[in-house]
Amino acid sequence: MAHDLETELAQRASQLEKELELKLQAKWQNQAKELVETETKQATAKLTAALRLAESERQAEAEAQAELLAKSKAKIAAMQQREAELLEQENEQRLNLARQKAAIVAEAKAQAAEASRLELQEKDKLLADLRREVAEATAKANRGSQQLQGEILELDIESSLRQALPNDRIEPVGKGINGADIILVINDRQGRGVAKIVIETKRVTQTGFKADFLTKLREDNRRAQGNIALLITPQLPGEIKNFGYRDGVYLANPESALTLIQILRQQLLALAETKDLALNKQDRMSQIYDYLISPSFRHKIESLAETYLEMQTNLHKEKGAMQRLWASREQQISSLIGQTAGLYGDVAGIIGQAMPQVNALELIAPADLLSSEPVSAPALEDN
Repeated sequence: MAHDLETELAQRASQLEKELELKLQAKWQNQAKELVETETKQATAKLTAALRLAESERQAEAEAQAELLAKSKAKIAAMQQREAELLEQENEQRLNLARQKAAIVAEAKAQAAEASRLELQEKDKLLADLRREVAEATAKANRGSQQLQGEILELDIESSLRQALPNDRIEPVGKGINGADIILVINDRQGRGVAKIVIETKRVTQTGFKADFLTKLREDNRRAQGNIALLITPQLPGEIKNFGYRDGVYLANPESALTLIQILRQQLLALAETKDLALNKQDRMSQIYDYLISPSFRHKIESLAETYLEMQTNLHKEKGAMQRLWASREQQISSLIGQTAGLYGDVAGIIGQAMPQVNALELIAPADLLSSEPVSAPALEDN
């Protein structure tokens, strides 16, 4: 729009300049022509009269002619001066016209620039508002999604515990209440609550695993008077693969959590039974406690859990290749029995006769564990 206005103003200015130039030229030509004709007529008449004068009058006539010539020169000079003045006025008019044109063009450009600037500012503000609204909506959706995923993981773990441990008591912590997500109260054979596992679930977050998770869970465990604190999260620290122990807290991914909980539950039950049998045997209790917190015990627990996980993995695959995997599973079971017997022997060596007898382990002979004949596998039917 500003460009079209500038073009139109330039065309009008050029047209005005041409019209003014033509008028001035025509005016100057008419004035010069009239002046020349007038002077020529006068000079011709006087010259004719002078020729008719007598010889005596020639001198006076020559002087008069000279005077007339001087006047003519003066008039011509005056005309030239007037022409110069008119030319100067014309130049002044052209300059004024050019200034007016420049002012109009500058004003039009300024108006167009201001309009463009305001329009751009309006668009920038609109885009900024849209970006802010999109960012807020995205952040809100992410928060809601992460919270929903965390609740789904918590419900899944709670459901798995209820199915796998029907004799124990599950105490979910309500939303908005400060504390862990789940408290597993372990019941003995008489239905008495003898131990607690305080469980916290953490779903995937943008910031990844934080040490603050462990600090909070330790505080929640102390507040709930739990025996063991367990953090279940897909985002384990780099040095932990499926499950592990760090800074007073057990950690596990969702796939290994139930297996680890079952193992820890058995050890807590054994510890509770040992406490009942040896209330007055502080030394043995101290030995058992030292053994339970020793690296050897932790390694055996890890070995048991890893064997369970390996068996579970192989069981999922054995439908397609049952005969090939059967021998491997038999070795794993033999290894598990051997490790369990070793664990049983370690505890029996500490407790002595007070150790409850496990007939299944008492009857296991080393020759049985090393038997090279594979047990025949039962036939599987495809569902």
